[in-house]
Amino acid sequence: MIVSARERLILQFLLENVNVETTIKQLADIVNVSERTIHRDFKNIEDILVAFHLKLQKKAGVGVKVIGTQSDIYQLRVTILKQDFTEYTPDERMIVALCVLLDMQDPIKLFSLASDLGVTTATVSNDLDKLELFLKEYGLKLIRKRGYGIELAGTEEGKRRAISSLISDRFDVPEFLKMVKENIQKKSSNKVDSISERLLGLVQKEKLILIETIIGDINEELPYPLADSSYVGLVVHLALAMERIQRGENIAFQKEYLQELKSTKEFDFARKIASRLERT
Repeated sequence: MIVSARERLILQFLLENVNVETTIKQLADIVNVSERTIHRDFKNIEDILVAFHLKLQKKAGVGVKVIGTQSDIYQLRVTILKQDFTEYTPDERMIVALCVLLDMQDPIKLFSLASDLGVTTATVSNDLDKLELFLKEYGLKLIRKRGYGIELAGTEEGKRRAISSLISDRFDVPEFLKMVKENIQKKSSNKVDSISERLLGLVQKEKLILIETIIGDINEELPYPLADSSYVGLVVHLALAMERIQRGENIAFQKEYLQELKSTKEFDFARKIASRLERT
């Protein structure tokens, strides 16, 4: 399946909004092109939908939406997430850049990052400017020096929170588990091209499966279900914390904050998870 970055954005938006019609103008505004360009993109998009037994329903004066079974819609969404591609959207370039920086122990040259993304150094510099706004939320910052390269500075806690946020924002629970399991099955391969696999490459997949199984069991005891983003974020955050502890690093809480946590219902939930993890 060959699909451009723009077509992926259109498809992803339509697949996430299958219950409502979307106007051509809305799609044009989302991907920042003309309505005529959207109409041209529909040709390949419709071919892709047909391959998954789906159809693009068009209503004059109303809009368009994808028609098909939930199963077929889900399969296409997962396929798009797993797709290998070299043309990235601006948001995807920032995710790839951050994945590279989180994974590197030493500074990386701007030219190397630009080569990895398939764009100019000027484009990467502009992407990094935007990335710094995201990093501020987690107490992280970029060190950018001529002749030195680019390096991500900040606490391990901040980096864990940033990784958890990136992964939980991209996946819902079924997609997340499917991607992790398939990634483990292909662990002998060094090919990590798609955005999703780059993100999963930041965490040990075996730990993710172990932790998810435990949280899935205990989640049924909660008086309320965890939202997908919270569920995925918790699994990832615990996996990263485990890796830190196994490296001999300590994770400390202020006494006052710990006492406050102990008074919550969620603390018993956390204690059960910790107890199960200690026994594995």
